[in-house]
Amino acid sequence: ANASLNIQSFTLSLPLARTPIDRLGSKFAFARVVDFPVVATMTISALAQDLKTGDLVELLDDTNERDIRVSMKKPGTSTNAMFFDLRGARLDSESVSSDIGSNKSVDLTYSAQIGGPEDNSHGVFISGIFQDGQERERTNFPSAYNL
Repeated sequence: ANASLNIQSFTLSLPLARTPIDRLGSKFAFARVVDFPVVATMTISALAQDLKTGDLVELLDDTNERDIRVSMKKPGTSTNAMFFDLRGARLDSESVSSDIGSNKSVDLTYSAQIGGPEDNSHGVFISGIFQDGQERERTNFPSAYNL
């Protein structure tokens, strides 16, 4: 299901810890490889809209993976210009805040575990309609930056 939120802010965290690989005859590391699995985290703060009802046990036991896309518009237009995709994400936490005189807000935290460099169903993907400062044809497929 395609659901949209009125996002006020989002944070995308992708820590890439590296392990130095040493070899005989060299005092410096030969290579620094990424330690897999990598856990990417996205925190979203949005205005609460229609709140859903449901069984608390089902909400807490929800292990479904979701693909989350944050789209950014080209300034002054309604054209999508850039996308941040978090694929294979699972909900870690959800909190709703409400007080008198302001909008209800919801904070959502999702994480996705990336198993390796060839994992295309989990991870962070960044794409857009600009390349080398020139607008190009928009595609629905995230490209290039697969971690």
